[in-house]
Amino acid sequence: MSYYFHNVPGRLRVKIPILRGRPSGINAVEDLLSNLDGIERIRIKPVTCSFVINYDPDLLDPQQIIQLLIEHNYFDKSNAITHDEHVQTAVAKAGLKVSKMIFGWAVSKTLEASGLSMLAAII
Repeated sequence: MSYYFHNVPGRLRVKIPILRGRPSGINAVEDLLSNLDGIERIRIKPVTCSFVINYDPDLLDPQQIIQLLIEHNYFDKSNAITHDEHVQTAVAKAGLKVSKMIFGWAVSKTLEASGLSMLAAII
């Protein structure tokens, strides 16, 4: 279960997977965050348990938001990944798939050219 956060000054996205299927927990987090000075808007995607928090960077630091979530047991920073880590993982998976496709193509071309001789050698 991966927690996720990504910050651009004035906008923080936080994914809290422990809230999946818990509308009351989602509402509790929204209420908790709404009480912070500097919060301008909170958009919630209940299916992914993702919160997009718009805040005033002059009044609030994103680490204060994360810390508040940690203190109320809504966020586990030790299991959290950042945007950069998420992108690196996706690129690594894509690279692995592409390399498998290239290898498969190369093997099929090799067998296509010498398939008959290989079949004869096996028999």
